[in-house]
Parts: sequence; C-alpha cells; structure tokens
Amino acid sequence: LLIHADEANGTAGTSIDDASDSNHTITANGNAATSNVETKFDNTVKFDGGDNNYFSMSDNADFDLVGSSATTRTVDFWVKHTDHAGFEVYMSQNEAGSNNDMWEIAHYDGVGLRLWVRTGDTNPIELYGGGEITDTNWHHIAMIKIADEYGLYLDGAQVAYVQDTSTDTFAADLNIGSRSYACSCSFDGYMDETRIYY
Repeated sequence: LLIHADEANGTAGTSIDDASDSNHTITANGNAATSNVETKFDNTVKFDGGDNNYFSMSDNADFDLVGSSATTRTVDFWVKHTDHAGFEVYMSQNEAGSNNDMWEIAHYDGVGLRLWVRTGDTNPIELYGGGEITDTNWHHIAMIKIADEYGLYLDGAQVAYVQDTSTDTFAADLNIGSRSYACSCSFDGYMDETRIYY
C-alpha cells in the first residue's frame, strides 16, 4: 500500500490512488479527503476526528501484519496532530464480534504510540512507548516487523520492542484514521505518505 495523497485538494470517494503495485481500491468515508492546508511533501489527507471519517480498503493478504512469525512487514506514515485528547487510531484491521480481534496502531495521550494485537479474547502483543505527541509538528511513525520481532519507532528512534510468535489473520477491511465502527478514537489531523510494504 502506498498513499501519496497528491490528488487535487478535496479529493475523496474512490479517487484516492494506491500507488503501489497492489493498486488497492481506497474508499474515503465521511469528510476524509486530500488537503493542501497542511503539507509535508505535497497534499496530505485530512481526518477531522469524526467517527465516520476514515479511509477503508477491502481485506487483503497484504494487510496480514501478524499472519506469520516468519514474514517481514513495515507500516509507516507521517502525521500532524490537530488534537491530542484521548486515544486516536492511525490504522486498524478490526473484525466484528465480541472478541474485537484486531491489530491496531494508535496514539494515546499521556503514553505515546501503541501497537495492539488482540486475538481470541487475549492480547498477545501490546506495545507502548515514545511519550505523548503534544505538538502540531510533523512526526514520522513506523512499525517494523522482522519475523517474530516488532519495533515501534517515532521520528527514527525505537520507542518499544517485543518478540512474540503469535499469529492470526483478520477477515476485515483495513481502516486508516479510525476503526471500522463508531468510537471516540478517530484521528484528528493530517497524514501523508502512508505505506505498508515487505
């Protein structure tokens, strides 16, 4: 997945391009759209923190972050926060159901970055670190998985690490800027150069 978000200001719907070879169809929900108000490399994506304002893509093996303890995955993007209250989801693949099985990368006030994997009503991976982002500067966020080792990075520095062999795949859309259901956890800010690669 590679979202440059360089389309014209205000582009939404399915007109946002996945520039990777996978060419996933990106659906912009609610008010999520490109913006030239705040720029990092060119236009960016604006998420306004509303429950129904996010990007979604249909389930695909490309998004199986913890599908195997032998694979490599990197998720990275740039963010500029407008709001810092509560916790805000950057990216999530969340199954419907009572167990709430998912993987998720988010920001918690007072704590910092979080990588959460929930499977079968357990939390095999729950990483926190980096300290809260309290400014409105651009920051680079990355999650790097090499086999069964996971690292969270803020502006190039590793802020959390764990080694865990747990695996699962989630039959759910990939969401950027929120979860797949209404929650008080949607991202309020700008995002640019969003990537998942291996």
